[in-house]
Amino acid sequence: MVTRAPQQPDALEKAQTRIERILNETGPFLSLADAARQARMPLPTLSDAVRNKRVKSLRLFSKAYVRLKDVEAYLAQSGVEAKEQTWAEMVAEVVQIGNEQRVPKKFSSNF
Repeated sequence: MVTRAPQQPDALEKAQTRIERILNETGPFLSLADAARQARMPLPTLSDAVRNKRVKSLRLFSKAYVRLKDVEAYLAQSGVEAKEQTWAEMVAEVVQIGNEQRVPKKFSSNF
């Protein structure tokens, strides 16, 4: 009977575990669209704030992610007012997100 010593995790697994731990401690991170929706602010305003480094972000695969508490802090210090979206603005945002995610043109909904 041959017994083997347990394998040591390789460097990639160690790095992944460390990254996951850090993200769990500092997160949760949201996409810009989700953060803008939850903070009730215009998505272009948040995008501009991230682009100009007024809101901290985490970039993964060319996508930016932010913490909601950072967005709320930006709103409080900048004086940007949260707003209620009209029905037309919500539909326009869904269309924009669909275009970004390359949803087929034939996609339809029944609302």
